[in-house]
Amino acid sequence: MRLTAGILFLTVLMGNWPAFAQDNEKPEALHYAVSPRAGDPAKGLAIAVSFLGDADGTTTIILPNHWAGQENLWEDIRALRVSKGKAQLHETDTPHIYLLTHEPGVPITLTYSVIHPMDSPPLPYGGALYRPQLTADYVHFIGSNVFVIPEYGNDSGEADEETPERLISFEWRNFPPDWKFTSSFSTKARQEPELLQVSSFKQAVFVAGDVRLRQENIGGATLNLALRGAWAFSDDEVVQSLRQTLSAGMALWQNQPFKHFTVTLMQDASASGSIGGTGLTNSFATYASSDATLAQLQNVLSHEFLHEWLPGEVGSMSVAKGLGPSLYWFSEGFTDYYTGKILRAGGMIDDQGYADRLNKILRTYWFSPYRNASNKSITEKFWTVAEIGQLPYQRGMLLALKWDAEISAASDGRFTLLDVLHAMIKENLLSKANGDKALPFTPKRLQQAIMAKTGVDISKDLEAVVKTGETIDVPDRLFSPCLVKTIRNLGTLDYGYQARESRLAGIIQGVDPKGAAYAAGLRDGQVFIKYIDPATDLAKPFRLLVRQNDKEIEISYVPMSKVTRPVPQFELATELCQ
Repeated sequence: MRLTAGILFLTVLMGNWPAFAQDNEKPEALHYAVSPRAGDPAKGLAIAVSFLGDADGTTTIILPNHWAGQENLWEDIRALRVSKGKAQLHETDTPHIYLLTHEPGVPITLTYSVIHPMDSPPLPYGGALYRPQLTADYVHFIGSNVFVIPEYGNDSGEADEETPERLISFEWRNFPPDWKFTSSFSTKARQEPELLQVSSFKQAVFVAGDVRLRQENIGGATLNLALRGAWAFSDDEVVQSLRQTLSAGMALWQNQPFKHFTVTLMQDASASGSIGGTGLTNSFATYASSDATLAQLQNVLSHEFLHEWLPGEVGSMSVAKGLGPSLYWFSEGFTDYYTGKILRAGGMIDDQGYADRLNKILRTYWFSPYRNASNKSITEKFWTVAEIGQLPYQRGMLLALKWDAEISAASDGRFTLLDVLHAMIKENLLSKANGDKALPFTPKRLQQAIMAKTGVDISKDLEAVVKTGETIDVPDRLFSPCLVKTIRNLGTLDYGYQARESRLAGIIQGVDPKGAAYAAGLRDGQVFIKYIDPATDLAKPFRLLVRQNDKEIEISYVPMSKVTRPVPQFELATELCQ
């Protein structure tokens, strides 16, 4: 069953629900009303969803279920009931799916609450950031985690290219008068209807409260930035980084896939030296600890912006069919490869910085205990094993590096991998312009595009590396910038003490008396103050500040294990490219 074409209208308010539109030609499909639970957003959200029941007298109701590795999201939904209309709600054997029986086409309103995630069962693997953030000062949530939907699209909330479009609008109303608002669609209190897929609406970010808003015009696109928190870098530096990133991206891909874009940057009080984010509809949500660096932020911003092209413009990803992690070597790995290109083109790193970034990925990949995991294992364990979750980024990045070099060599420098991706983007845009669906991204489509453009055959790599997990043999020489491969004996990243436990406890513990940390002066019982440079790389020292006997001490050392192995690394060789 699918809802008939109509208008999806979201209103965020504290008062009464507006009446249904009764236009027979354009019936209102869905209407959301969201208010603070018991008048206090820190206690959760009270939501009403109004719609016309299906013509056959039965409507399937889908609760949030899973998104970004978070499972059982329906546990945050409480007290779902019928508040208007002659209808009965029935549980099914699947906890996030209900059946609603009613008279054909009758107006219905369901109400429910979204509780603060701290009231929910324990969250796995950093899940708090991807659940609704509901406080007395601000709210921040992703649509997939909040909205109950009469059957439409897929229950994962991820993009489904097969769902038809709807006119979607929403309104913030009756929240505190000094609150500011932004979303993936607008910074206005009331947004005019926009033609969107419901799946795209669910893949959107919504923020309200005491946030700092900035609006910039970059290359003809309107950029909305919402920040909440304090970091060593300024809001102006964030805006400048976004300007550099977006300008370099548009130049690289030679097109502009959006008219407006929203970025949220929220402080993550639960972590140290970390930053992360997730790409959404015309937006991405970013989380950073207070000691995150500008360089870390620039890397994340560049990566997330690139998702507008990879895979956005190249082709749709069939995540709704459970293929997401199996294709992350492309959507995440290729994006990481071109992130380095964007950072260099935008002036955020120099040639040495580009080499350092590449070498860090090579070291991490080479020492990964899961380096040779199959793509099947990645698909099964991506969200549950952190090191496996990083493997598609590493594998795809190094495959892009390898294929880029092979294409350039085979064509005597006439073509690069970027030329192939440009051709795939044009093919996809032409398909949509002709009224057809967006072309899906598939490994076979990429293989055929590379063969047609350059004559290079990547089929063996797709089988041996992507599917089976063989180690990637990186090229001996790279251009732009000019780098040559060398082999160095290196160790793994080893902090020499229990870094995470010490930070959480505020007391240094577990220092290895034979390690580099001990040699640098770190001792059990010292008071942890902060990371000065929370290096996660072997290319530069790891620096932290501790206190002992009322005296502050800076500890600095290279966090490398004593056991080493040969690892490919790249060095600058500018003279060879002249």
